[in-house]
Amino acid sequence: MKFIDKYLARKGFVHKNEMNERIKKLKRSYAAAASNRLLADWTTMNTSADQDIRYSLRSLRARARDLVQNDPYANNFMRMIQMNIVGPDGFILRNKSGEWKDGKFVLDKNANILIQNAFWDWSQPQNCTINGNMSFRVAQNIIITTIARDGEIFIHKIKNKNINKYGFAIQLIEPDHVDETYSAQLENGNSIIMGVEIDKYRRPLAYYIKRSNPYRELYSATTMFAGDHERIEAESVYHLFVKERVNQTRGVPWIAPSAIRMKMLSGFEEASLVNARAAACKTGVLTPKENANPEFTGDDVDANNNIIQSIEPGETFVTPFGYDFSSYDPKYPSEQHEAFAKIILRGIASGFGVSYNAMANDYESVNYSSARSSLLYERDQWKMLQSWLTESFLNDLFRDWLDMSIITGAVNLPYSKFDKFNQPYFLPRRWDWVDPEKDANANILAYKNGFKTLEQILAERGMDLEETLEQLRYEKELIKKYGLTLGDEPKEKSNPKSDESEEKSDSEIENEYSLSEILEPINGNGRQ
Repeated sequence: MKFIDKYLARKGFVHKNEMNERIKKLKRSYAAAASNRLLADWTTMNTSADQDIRYSLRSLRARARDLVQNDPYANNFMRMIQMNIVGPDGFILRNKSGEWKDGKFVLDKNANILIQNAFWDWSQPQNCTINGNMSFRVAQNIIITTIARDGEIFIHKIKNKNINKYGFAIQLIEPDHVDETYSAQLENGNSIIMGVEIDKYRRPLAYYIKRSNPYRELYSATTMFAGDHERIEAESVYHLFVKERVNQTRGVPWIAPSAIRMKMLSGFEEASLVNARAAACKTGVLTPKENANPEFTGDDVDANNNIIQSIEPGETFVTPFGYDFSSYDPKYPSEQHEAFAKIILRGIASGFGVSYNAMANDYESVNYSSARSSLLYERDQWKMLQSWLTESFLNDLFRDWLDMSIITGAVNLPYSKFDKFNQPYFLPRRWDWVDPEKDANANILAYKNGFKTLEQILAERGMDLEETLEQLRYEKELIKKYGLTLGDEPKEKSNPKSDESEEKSDSEIENEYSLSEILEPINGNGRQ
C-alpha cells in the first residue's frame, strides 16, 4: 500500500485521507475567503495601491466634483470639513521658543511675540499666496476642501527675496496639473509613477507639473493641460494627501466610499419628486372610441402621432366627445420613503466618518446623550485630521517661512539660533458643548483631583495657557487700577440721610461699588 500511495502522489493524485484532512482545514479557514455561488461576484485579485488609483483617479475626481457641485449632502460635507478642521479663525500660531535655565524651561517672550506678529502679517492676502488673492485662513479652507474633494493638493513653495518682504509665498496647484497617466522608468534607476518621480525607497524626488494655458482652460477642456512637463524638485512642493496604504503615491477623494450611494439616492429622490409632482397634477389618458370627434387635435402629438393634451394644476378639463378619460394617479412616495432614505443616508454618513444627524440636518429624535455621543466620535476624527494637517503641512510651512524671514531680515533674529526659534505650536479650532455648565463643572472637578492640568483644559478650548494667564493678570491689574472688584459682594451704601454723611468725590463713590454691581443694569436687561 505504501508503494501505491507513493506512486499516486508522484502522479498528482491525493490519498482519500489526505483529501479529507485538507477539507477540514478549509472549513477552519476564513469564511470571507471562500469561493461559492454567494461570493462569486466578490473579487479575490490583489493589486497594488498605485494600480488601483491609476485607472480610477480621473473618473473618481470628476464624479466627486460633480457631487460637491450638485448634491446637497456632499456640499454639506465640504462645509463641515471647513468649519470643523479649519474653523472661523484658522490655525493660530503660538510659538514656544525658549531656553533651559537652572533646570527650568523659560520661554523667550519677546522673540515669540515678534515671530507671531510677523507670521500674522505674512498671513494677509498680499503676502501669503503668489497671486495675492487669498489670506492664509482662506488658503487653509481651499487646501482642506481640495484634499477632501480631489484626494490631494500640490503646493509650490516659492522662495525669492523680491516677491515680498518675507521672501516666501505659496502657490496652490490642483491635482489635474500632475498627470496621473505619465509614468516612466528612468535610466538612473528612478521611476516616474503618475507624475511623481521616486527613488528605490519610494521617496519623492520631483513632480512633473503640466503647464496650462488660461485660454484653453476656458474654452477647451480636452487641451487645458496640454504642453510639456515642468520638473519641480520635491523639496519645493508640499504634496498633501491622506495615506491609506504603504506604497501609495497619489491621493483618493474622501467621497469615494459613499459616491455610489449618493448618486443612487439622488436619482431615487429625483424620481420620487417627479412622481409626486405628477400625482399632484392628477393627469390621465384620453382613450378614443369609435365615435371620437375627429376635429379634436389636442395641444400636441408625440412621435407616434398620439394626441397630447396639457392640463394645468387646478384647471378643469372637459373630456372631448368620443373620448374616455382614465386617471393616472401614482401613489409613490409612500410612507416607507423616509425610512428608506434614512438607511441610505446613514451609510453615506458612515463613509464620510460623520454623524448622520449633522450631515442630513435631521435632529428630530436627538437627545442630549445621543448628541454628545455622536459629537465625541465625530470630533475625534476632526482632531485627528487637524493633527495630520499640522504634521504634514503647517510645521513644514512655518520652518520654510521662518528660514526666509530671518534671511531677508523681516524677522530680526539671529540665524545661528534658528532651531531655538523654530518651535511652532498651532492652535486648532475647538468646540462648545450643548450644556457648557456641566462640562465646566466636570473640568473643575478633574482639575481639583489631578486628572487634568489647566493647560489640557485650555487646549481643549483652543486657548494657550501662558497667553490666558498673562491676559488674566493684565485684567486684574486694570481692575485694581480703577479701584473696582470682580465677583465680590457689593459693599453697603452709606445712608444719605445720616447727619454724619459728608459730600464725597466721584472716585470715592466709585470705590464703594463692585464691578458686578456697576455692570448689573447692562447684564440685566441689555441697556444702560
